[in-house]
Amino acid sequence: MKNFSELVQANKEKLYSLAKKNTSYNSNGDAVISRDDSWFDDDVWDKDYKELTTLDRNSTAL
Repeated sequence: MKNFSELVQANKEKLYSLAKKNTSYNSNGDAVISRDDSWFDDDVWDKDYKELTTLDRNSTAL
């Protein structure tokens, strides 16, 4: 495979099947993160969001 795009195209069905098996769904069929998942308590995105919103409020862009 020359690049990632070719790898994905060549293995699209396998990748989709694996992702679907590793995904939890609620009663509406929406993909969800369960409360016992280690990612549930990940606060990295919260910190980034706070930083970005602080920058937006302090921005002097026209």
